[in-house]
Amino acid sequence: MTEPAGDAAGVNRRDFLRFTSAAALAAFVSEAIRESSESGFVLAQSARPGEVTVMGISNHPSPAEIDKRTREAILATDDLSWLKPGQTVAINVASNSPRGYPFTTHPEALKAAIRLFRERGAKVIVADQAGMEHVAPPFGGNRPGEFIRKIWSGIPGIASGHRTGMEVLKTNGLLDAAREAGAEVRSFDREEDWVRTGPTKNWPKGFRIPKLAVEADHLVNMARPGAHVMAGHTGTIKNWYGWLHPVDRFTSHSRLGFNKDGFGVVKLDESIAEVAGAFKDKTRLNLVPAIGTYTDVGPDWGSQPLESSMILASKDPLAIDAATAALIHYEKHRVPLSERRKNWRNLGDWRNESMWGSLESFVHRVHGNSMADRLDRDPRHGGVWDLRSLHRGREIGLGSGDVTLKVFGDVHPATVNGLTNLTGGRNEKGLLDALEGPGH
Repeated sequence: MTEPAGDAAGVNRRDFLRFTSAAALAAFVSEAIRESSESGFVLAQSARPGEVTVMGISNHPSPAEIDKRTREAILATDDLSWLKPGQTVAINVASNSPRGYPFTTHPEALKAAIRLFRERGAKVIVADQAGMEHVAPPFGGNRPGEFIRKIWSGIPGIASGHRTGMEVLKTNGLLDAAREAGAEVRSFDREEDWVRTGPTKNWPKGFRIPKLAVEADHLVNMARPGAHVMAGHTGTIKNWYGWLHPVDRFTSHSRLGFNKDGFGVVKLDESIAEVAGAFKDKTRLNLVPAIGTYTDVGPDWGSQPLESSMILASKDPLAIDAATAALIHYEKHRVPLSERRKNWRNLGDWRNESMWGSLESFVHRVHGNSMADRLDRDPRHGGVWDLRSLHRGREIGLGSGDVTLKVFGDVHPATVNGLTNLTGGRNEKGLLDALEGPGH
Protein backbone atom coordinates (compact mmCIF):
# COMPACT_ATOMS: atom_id res chain seq x y z
CA MET A 1 0.00 0.00 0.00
CA THR A 2 1.22 3.52 -0.74
CA GLU A 3 0.84 5.66 2.37
CA PRO A 4 0.50 9.48 2.43
CA ALA A 5 3.82 11.26 2.18
CA GLY A 6 5.35 13.26 5.00
CA ASP A 7 2.90 14.07 7.79
CA ALA A 8 -0.24 13.32 5.76
CA ALA A 9 -0.85 10.14 7.76
CA GLY A 10 -1.22 12.22 10.91
CA VAL A 11 -3.40 15.10 9.72
CA ASN A 12 -7.10 15.19 10.41
CA ARG A 13 -9.73 14.56 7.77
CA ARG A 14 -10.55 18.22 7.06
CA ASP A 15 -6.91 19.24 6.67
CA PHE A 16 -6.29 16.30 4.40
CA LEU A 17 -9.17 17.21 2.13
CA ARG A 18 -8.31 20.92 2.20
CA PHE A 19 -4.71 20.45 1.11
CA THR A 20 -5.23 17.65 -1.40
CA SER A 21 -6.59 18.33 -4.83
CA ALA A 22 -9.57 16.35 -6.05
CA ALA A 23 -7.48 14.73 -8.79
CA ALA A 24 -4.70 13.71 -6.42
CA LEU A 25 -7.19 12.38 -3.90
CA ALA A 26 -8.93 10.31 -6.57
CA ALA A 27 -5.62 8.79 -7.66
CA PHE A 28 -4.65 8.09 -4.06
CA VAL A 29 -7.96 6.44 -3.25
CA SER A 30 -7.96 4.32 -6.40
CA GLU A 31 -4.55 2.96 -5.49
CA ALA A 32 -5.26 2.21 -1.82
CA ILE A 33 -8.96 1.34 -1.72
CA ARG A 34 -10.96 -1.38 -3.39
CA GLU A 35 -14.72 -1.63 -3.38
CA SER A 36 -16.60 -3.95 -1.04
CA SER A 37 -20.30 -4.63 -1.47
CA GLU A 38 -20.79 -4.86 2.29
CA SER A 39 -18.81 -1.98 3.77
CA GLY A 40 -18.56 0.52 0.91
CA PHE A 41 -14.77 0.46 0.80
CA VAL A 42 -11.97 -1.23 2.65
CA LEU A 43 -8.25 -0.80 2.91
CA ALA A 44 -6.35 -3.17 0.61
CA GLN A 45 -2.85 -3.78 1.86
CA SER A 46 -0.19 -6.38 2.41
CA ALA A 47 0.42 -6.05 6.14
CA ARG A 48 3.98 -5.52 7.28
CA PRO A 49 5.37 -7.49 10.24
CA GLY A 50 4.26 -6.00 13.53
CA GLU A 51 1.30 -4.12 12.08
CA VAL A 52 -1.83 -4.04 14.25
CA THR A 53 -5.15 -2.61 13.11
CA VAL A 54 -7.01 -0.68 15.82
CA MET A 55 -10.59 -0.25 14.55
CA GLY A 56 -12.62 2.08 16.72
CA ILE A 57 -16.19 1.14 17.63
CA SER A 58 -18.74 2.68 19.98
CA ASN A 59 -18.92 1.39 23.54
CA HIS A 60 -22.50 0.20 23.11
CA PRO A 61 -22.70 -0.84 19.45
CA SER A 62 -25.59 -2.49 17.65
CA PRO A 63 -25.08 -5.90 16.02
CA ALA A 64 -24.99 -4.12 12.65
CA GLU A 65 -22.16 -1.84 13.80
CA ILE A 66 -20.21 -4.79 15.20
CA ASP A 67 -20.61 -6.63 11.91
CA LYS A 68 -19.42 -3.61 9.93
CA ARG A 69 -16.44 -2.81 12.13
CA THR A 70 -15.33 -6.42 12.39
CA ARG A 71 -15.34 -6.75 8.61
CA GLU A 72 -13.44 -3.48 8.26
CA ALA A 73 -10.88 -4.53 10.85
CA ILE A 74 -10.26 -7.80 9.03
CA LEU A 75 -10.09 -6.28 5.57
CA ALA A 76 -7.93 -3.38 6.74
CA THR A 77 -5.46 -6.01 7.92
CA ASP A 78 -5.57 -8.59 5.14
CA ASP A 79 -7.20 -9.09 1.74
CA LEU A 80 -7.86 -12.79 2.49
CA SER A 81 -6.09 -13.84 -0.69
CA TRP A 82 -4.91 -16.96 1.16
CA LEU A 83 -8.48 -18.25 1.34
CA LYS A 84 -9.66 -20.35 -1.60
CA PRO A 85 -13.24 -21.59 -2.10
CA GLY A 86 -13.83 -24.94 -0.44
CA GLN A 87 -11.04 -24.59 2.11
CA THR A 88 -11.57 -25.00 5.85
CA VAL A 89 -11.08 -22.15 8.30
CA ALA A 90 -11.00 -23.23 11.95
CA ILE A 91 -11.63 -20.41 14.42
CA ASN A 92 -10.19 -20.74 17.90
CA VAL A 93 -12.57 -18.94 20.26
CA ALA A 94 -12.20 -18.30 23.98
CA SER A 95 -14.70 -20.62 25.68
CA ASN A 96 -12.95 -21.21 28.97
CA SER A 97 -16.14 -20.84 31.00
CA PRO A 98 -19.96 -20.79 30.69
CA ARG A 99 -19.99 -17.01 31.18
CA GLY A 100 -20.46 -14.71 28.20
CA TYR A 101 -18.32 -11.84 26.92
CA PRO A 102 -15.92 -10.44 28.17
CA PHE A 103 -15.09 -13.78 29.79
CA THR A 104 -15.42 -15.47 26.39
CA THR A 105 -15.20 -14.30 22.77
CA HIS A 106 -17.75 -11.69 21.68
CA PRO A 107 -20.56 -13.60 19.88
CA GLU A 108 -21.55 -10.83 17.46
CA ALA A 109 -17.97 -10.27 16.33
CA LEU A 110 -17.66 -14.03 15.86
CA LYS A 111 -20.74 -14.08 13.64
CA ALA A 112 -19.32 -11.25 11.51
CA ALA A 113 -16.05 -13.09 10.94
CA ILE A 114 -17.81 -16.35 10.07
CA ARG A 115 -20.05 -14.65 7.53
CA LEU A 116 -17.12 -12.94 5.86
CA PHE A 117 -15.15 -16.17 5.51
CA ARG A 118 -18.19 -18.06 4.25
CA GLU A 119 -18.81 -15.37 1.64
CA ARG A 120 -15.34 -16.19 0.34
CA GLY A 121 -16.35 -19.84 -0.01
CA ALA A 122 -14.86 -21.24 3.18
CA LYS A 123 -16.14 -24.02 5.37
CA VAL A 124 -15.90 -22.58 8.89
CA ILE A 125 -15.44 -24.58 12.08
CA VAL A 126 -15.59 -22.89 15.49
CA ALA A 127 -13.93 -24.81 18.32
CA ASP A 128 -12.57 -24.69 21.87
CA GLN A 129 -12.45 -26.72 25.07
CA ALA A 130 -13.39 -25.33 28.48
CA GLY A 131 -11.11 -25.36 31.49
CA MET A 132 -10.91 -28.30 33.90
CA GLU A 133 -12.79 -26.33 36.53
CA HIS A 134 -15.85 -26.60 34.29
CA VAL A 135 -15.41 -29.84 32.32
CA ALA A 136 -13.47 -32.98 33.23
CA PRO A 137 -10.60 -33.73 30.83
CA PRO A 138 -10.97 -36.67 28.43
CA PHE A 139 -9.84 -39.92 30.05
CA GLY A 140 -9.83 -43.34 28.42
CA GLY A 141 -12.47 -44.26 25.85
CA ASN A 142 -15.83 -42.63 25.34
CA ARG A 143 -17.77 -44.57 27.96
CA PRO A 144 -15.26 -44.12 30.82
CA GLY A 145 -14.91 -40.49 29.81
CA GLU A 146 -18.66 -39.90 29.93
CA PHE A 147 -18.85 -41.51 33.37
CA ILE A 148 -16.02 -39.36 34.73
CA ARG A 149 -17.54 -36.18 33.27
CA LYS A 150 -20.89 -37.02 34.84
CA ILE A 151 -19.34 -37.43 38.29
CA TRP A 152 -17.11 -34.37 37.83
CA SER A 153 -20.00 -32.10 36.81
CA GLY A 154 -21.86 -32.90 40.00
CA ILE A 155 -19.12 -32.10 42.53
CA PRO A 156 -20.51 -29.24 44.68
CA GLY A 157 -18.51 -26.03 44.73
CA ILE A 158 -15.97 -27.19 42.12
CA ALA A 159 -17.52 -27.84 38.73
CA SER A 160 -20.16 -25.67 37.05
CA GLY A 161 -22.56 -28.49 36.21
CA HIS A 162 -21.38 -28.96 32.61
CA ARG A 163 -20.36 -32.37 31.31
CA THR A 164 -18.82 -31.36 27.99
CA GLY A 165 -17.14 -28.47 26.28
CA MET A 166 -20.09 -28.33 23.90
CA GLU A 167 -22.42 -27.64 26.83
CA VAL A 168 -20.16 -24.77 27.90
CA LEU A 169 -20.26 -23.35 24.36
CA LYS A 170 -24.05 -23.55 24.52
CA THR A 171 -24.27 -21.74 27.86
CA ASN A 172 -21.95 -18.86 26.96
CA GLY A 173 -23.75 -18.26 23.66
CA LEU A 174 -20.95 -19.10 21.24
CA LEU A 175 -22.58 -22.32 20.01
CA ASP A 176 -25.76 -20.58 18.89
CA ALA A 177 -23.87 -17.59 17.47
CA ALA A 178 -21.61 -19.81 15.37
CA ARG A 179 -24.43 -21.97 14.05
CA GLU A 180 -26.58 -18.94 13.28
CA ALA A 181 -23.77 -17.63 11.07
CA GLY A 182 -23.42 -21.00 9.32
CA ALA A 183 -20.40 -22.54 11.05
CA GLU A 184 -19.86 -26.03 12.38
CA VAL A 185 -19.01 -26.19 16.10
CA ARG A 186 -16.68 -28.62 17.87
CA SER A 187 -15.28 -29.19 21.32
CA PHE A 188 -12.53 -31.64 22.13
CA ASP A 189 -14.23 -33.95 24.62
CA ARG A 190 -12.75 -37.29 23.49
CA GLU A 191 -9.23 -38.58 23.82
CA GLU A 192 -9.15 -39.34 20.09
CA ASP A 193 -9.65 -35.63 19.33
CA TRP A 194 -6.02 -34.95 20.27
CA VAL A 195 -2.57 -35.49 18.75
CA ARG A 196 0.88 -34.97 20.31
CA THR A 197 3.38 -32.41 19.03
CA GLY A 198 7.16 -32.53 19.21
CA PRO A 199 9.22 -31.28 22.19
CA THR A 200 10.10 -27.67 23.02
CA LYS A 201 12.35 -26.16 25.68
CA ASN A 202 9.68 -26.22 28.38
CA TRP A 203 7.75 -29.19 26.98
CA PRO A 204 10.45 -31.89 26.67
CA LYS A 205 7.82 -34.56 25.94
CA GLY A 206 5.77 -32.31 23.69
CA PHE A 207 2.10 -31.59 24.33
CA ARG A 208 -1.27 -32.47 22.84
CA ILE A 209 -3.23 -30.26 20.46
CA PRO A 210 -6.49 -30.93 18.56
CA LYS A 211 -6.36 -32.95 15.37
CA LEU A 212 -8.44 -30.14 13.90
CA ALA A 213 -5.34 -27.93 13.91
CA VAL A 214 -3.64 -30.44 11.62
CA GLU A 215 -6.65 -31.04 9.39
CA ALA A 216 -7.79 -27.45 8.79
CA ASP A 217 -6.39 -25.44 5.90
CA HIS A 218 -6.26 -22.20 7.88
CA LEU A 219 -6.53 -21.10 11.51
CA VAL A 220 -7.98 -17.86 12.85
CA ASN A 221 -7.41 -16.91 16.49
CA MET A 222 -10.28 -14.91 18.05
CA ALA A 223 -9.52 -13.95 21.63
CA ARG A 224 -11.01 -11.49 24.08
CA PRO A 225 -9.23 -8.86 26.19
CA GLY A 226 -8.59 -9.69 29.80
CA ALA A 227 -6.33 -9.66 32.79
CA HIS A 228 -5.47 -13.10 34.14
CA VAL A 229 -4.97 -13.91 37.81
CA MET A 230 -2.16 -16.36 36.96
CA ALA A 231 -0.75 -15.43 33.55
CA GLY A 232 -1.06 -11.65 33.88
CA HIS A 233 -3.16 -11.08 30.77
CA THR A 234 -5.20 -12.96 28.20
CA GLY A 235 -4.74 -12.25 24.52
CA THR A 236 -3.98 -14.10 21.32
CA ILE A 237 -1.05 -16.08 22.76
CA LYS A 238 -2.85 -17.31 25.88
CA ASN A 239 -5.97 -18.04 23.83
CA TRP A 240 -4.24 -21.09 22.31
CA TYR A 241 -4.28 -22.73 25.74
CA GLY A 242 -7.89 -23.63 24.96
CA TRP A 243 -6.42 -25.85 22.24
CA LEU A 244 -4.04 -27.53 24.68
CA HIS A 245 -5.09 -30.84 26.21
CA PRO A 246 -6.58 -30.10 29.68
CA VAL A 247 -4.18 -32.50 31.43
CA ASP A 248 -1.24 -30.70 29.83
CA ARG A 249 -2.70 -27.38 30.94
CA PHE A 250 -2.83 -28.69 34.49
CA THR A 251 0.75 -29.92 34.23
CA SER A 252 2.04 -26.50 33.20
CA HIS A 253 0.31 -24.91 36.22
CA SER A 254 1.80 -27.43 38.66
CA ARG A 255 5.55 -27.35 37.90
CA LEU A 256 6.93 -26.09 41.20
CA GLY A 257 10.33 -24.62 41.92
CA PHE A 258 12.00 -21.22 42.16
CA ASN A 259 10.80 -18.70 39.58
CA LYS A 260 12.02 -15.11 39.30
CA ASP A 261 9.53 -14.03 42.00
CA GLY A 262 10.40 -16.77 44.50
CA PHE A 263 9.05 -20.26 45.05
CA GLY A 264 6.06 -21.13 42.87
CA VAL A 265 5.06 -22.26 39.38
CA VAL A 266 8.03 -22.38 37.03
CA LYS A 267 8.11 -21.15 33.42
CA LEU A 268 4.33 -20.92 32.94
CA ASP A 269 4.65 -17.78 30.81
CA GLU A 270 7.30 -19.38 28.56
CA SER A 271 5.23 -22.56 28.26
CA ILE A 272 2.26 -20.47 27.10
CA ALA A 273 4.30 -18.88 24.32
CA GLU A 274 5.64 -22.26 23.16
CA VAL A 275 2.12 -23.69 22.89
CA ALA A 276 1.13 -20.75 20.68
CA GLY A 277 4.15 -21.53 18.52
CA ALA A 278 2.60 -24.87 17.55
CA PHE A 279 -0.14 -23.04 15.63
CA LYS A 280 1.72 -20.12 14.06
CA ASP A 281 2.38 -21.64 10.62
CA LYS A 282 -1.32 -22.03 9.84
CA THR A 283 -2.64 -18.97 11.66
CA ARG A 284 -3.60 -16.35 9.07
CA LEU A 285 -5.35 -13.81 11.26
CA ASN A 286 -5.61 -12.81 14.93
CA LEU A 287 -8.60 -10.87 16.27
CA VAL A 288 -9.40 -9.32 19.65
CA PRO A 289 -12.81 -7.63 19.84
CA ALA A 290 -12.61 -5.31 22.88
CA ILE A 291 -16.15 -3.97 23.02
CA GLY A 292 -17.53 -2.15 26.05
CA THR A 293 -15.73 -4.16 28.74
CA TYR A 294 -12.75 -6.35 29.53
CA THR A 295 -11.99 -8.85 32.31
CA ASP A 296 -10.31 -7.01 35.14
CA VAL A 297 -9.18 -10.08 37.12
CA GLY A 298 -9.65 -13.01 34.80
CA PRO A 299 -10.02 -15.49 33.42
CA ASP A 300 -13.67 -15.54 34.50
CA TRP A 301 -14.05 -12.62 36.88
CA GLY A 302 -14.24 -8.83 36.98
CA SER A 303 -16.15 -7.12 34.16
CA GLN A 304 -14.72 -3.59 33.82
CA PRO A 305 -15.83 -0.85 31.35
CA LEU A 306 -13.32 0.26 28.74
CA GLU A 307 -12.44 3.89 28.11
CA SER A 308 -12.61 3.28 24.38
CA SER A 309 -13.80 0.21 22.49
CA MET A 310 -11.93 -1.25 19.53
CA ILE A 311 -11.42 -4.33 17.42
CA LEU A 312 -7.77 -5.34 17.19
CA ALA A 313 -6.63 -7.33 14.17
CA SER A 314 -3.23 -8.47 12.96
CA LYS A 315 -1.43 -11.15 11.00
CA ASP A 316 1.34 -10.96 13.62
CA PRO A 317 0.31 -12.93 16.76
CA LEU A 318 3.05 -11.43 18.92
CA ALA A 319 2.34 -7.82 17.96
CA ILE A 320 -1.40 -8.06 18.65
CA ASP A 321 -0.74 -9.83 21.94
CA ALA A 322 1.53 -6.95 22.91
CA ALA A 323 -1.18 -4.45 21.96
CA THR A 324 -3.77 -6.42 23.96
CA ALA A 325 -1.48 -6.56 26.99
CA ALA A 326 -0.91 -2.80 26.64
CA LEU A 327 -4.67 -2.21 26.56
CA ILE A 328 -5.20 -4.21 29.75
CA HIS A 329 -2.35 -2.58 31.67
CA TYR A 330 -3.36 0.88 30.48
CA GLU A 331 -6.93 0.32 31.67
CA LYS A 332 -5.87 -1.13 35.04
CA HIS A 333 -3.57 1.86 35.58
CA ARG A 334 -6.23 4.36 34.43
CA VAL A 335 -8.96 3.28 36.87
CA PRO A 336 -8.04 3.15 40.58
CA LEU A 337 -8.30 -0.25 42.23
CA SER A 338 -10.92 1.12 44.63
CA GLU A 339 -13.15 1.93 41.65
CA ARG A 340 -12.54 -1.36 39.90
CA ARG A 341 -13.43 -3.28 43.05
CA LYS A 342 -16.98 -1.94 42.78
CA ASN A 343 -17.49 -4.08 39.66
CA TRP A 344 -16.34 -7.31 41.28
CA ARG A 345 -19.17 -9.66 42.13
CA ASN A 346 -19.70 -12.40 44.69
CA LEU A 347 -20.67 -15.40 42.56
CA GLY A 348 -20.41 -17.90 45.40
CA ASP A 349 -17.90 -20.72 46.10
CA TRP A 350 -14.51 -20.49 44.32
CA ARG A 351 -15.85 -18.10 41.67
CA ASN A 352 -15.90 -15.17 44.14
CA GLU A 353 -14.53 -12.22 42.15
CA SER A 354 -13.67 -10.17 45.23
CA MET A 355 -11.60 -13.03 46.60
CA TRP A 356 -9.62 -13.53 43.40
CA GLY A 357 -9.20 -9.79 42.93
CA SER A 358 -7.76 -9.46 46.42
CA LEU A 359 -5.39 -12.37 45.81
CA GLU A 360 -4.33 -11.31 42.31
CA SER A 361 -0.92 -9.84 43.17
CA PHE A 362 -0.06 -12.83 45.35
CA VAL A 363 -1.11 -15.33 42.67
CA HIS A 364 0.89 -13.38 40.07
CA ARG A 365 3.99 -13.75 42.25
CA VAL A 366 3.38 -17.47 42.70
CA HIS A 367 3.29 -17.80 38.89
CA GLY A 368 6.30 -15.55 38.30
CA ASN A 369 4.27 -12.65 36.88
CA SER A 370 4.90 -9.76 39.26
CA MET A 371 5.85 -7.65 36.23
CA ALA A 372 2.13 -7.49 35.37
CA ASP A 373 1.42 -5.68 38.65
CA ARG A 374 4.41 -3.36 38.19
CA LEU A 375 3.08 -2.34 34.77
CA ASP A 376 -0.33 -1.60 36.28
CA ARG A 377 1.30 0.74 38.80
CA ASP A 378 3.84 2.37 36.49
CA PRO A 379 3.32 1.94 32.71
CA ARG A 380 6.55 2.54 30.85
CA HIS A 381 7.60 3.00 27.26
CA GLY A 382 8.02 -0.48 25.79
CA GLY A 383 6.85 -1.95 29.09
CA VAL A 384 4.88 -4.97 27.89
CA TRP A 385 7.99 -6.44 26.29
CA ASP A 386 9.22 -7.10 29.83
CA LEU A 387 6.47 -9.71 30.18
CA ARG A 388 8.06 -13.15 29.91
CA SER A 389 5.43 -14.60 27.59
CA LEU A 390 6.17 -11.86 25.04
CA HIS A 391 9.91 -12.14 25.62
CA ARG A 392 9.77 -15.89 24.96
CA GLY A 393 7.57 -15.26 21.94
CA ARG A 394 10.31 -13.07 20.49
CA GLU A 395 12.91 -15.76 21.16
CA ILE A 396 10.99 -18.46 19.27
CA GLY A 397 10.01 -16.20 16.36
CA LEU A 398 6.31 -16.08 17.18
CA GLY A 399 6.15 -12.63 15.57
CA SER A 400 8.29 -9.73 14.51
CA GLY A 401 8.79 -8.37 18.02
CA ASP A 402 7.74 -4.90 16.87
CA VAL A 403 4.41 -3.05 16.87
CA THR A 404 3.01 -0.46 14.48
CA LEU A 405 -0.52 0.69 15.29
CA LYS A 406 -2.87 1.55 12.41
CA VAL A 407 -5.74 3.47 13.97
CA PHE A 408 -9.12 3.76 12.24
CA GLY A 409 -12.22 5.59 13.37
CA ASP A 410 -12.82 7.04 16.81
CA VAL A 411 -10.47 5.79 19.53
CA HIS A 412 -9.86 7.95 22.59
CA PRO A 413 -6.51 9.76 22.12
CA ALA A 414 -5.42 8.82 25.65
CA THR A 415 -6.05 5.14 24.89
CA VAL A 416 -4.03 5.34 21.69
CA ASN A 417 -1.21 7.05 23.57
CA GLY A 418 -1.32 4.35 26.25
CA LEU A 419 -1.13 1.56 23.68
CA THR A 420 1.70 3.30 21.87
CA ASN A 421 3.80 3.92 24.98
CA LEU A 422 3.35 0.45 26.42
CA THR A 423 4.20 -1.34 23.18
CA GLY A 424 7.10 0.94 22.37
CA GLY A 425 5.67 1.31 18.88
CA ARG A 426 4.76 4.39 16.90
CA ASN A 427 1.20 5.33 16.10
CA GLU A 428 0.34 5.77 12.44
CA LYS A 429 -3.03 7.29 11.66
CA GLY A 430 -5.09 5.02 9.47
CA LEU A 431 -6.20 5.91 5.96
CA LEU A 432 -9.88 5.83 6.89
CA ASP A 433 -9.27 8.68 9.33
CA ALA A 434 -8.28 10.84 6.39
CA LEU A 435 -11.17 10.13 4.07
CA GLU A 436 -14.83 11.02 4.01
CA GLY A 437 -16.96 7.91 3.96
CA PRO A 438 -19.94 6.12 5.50
CA GLY A 439 -19.53 5.75 9.25
CA HIS A 440 -16.16 7.51 9.42
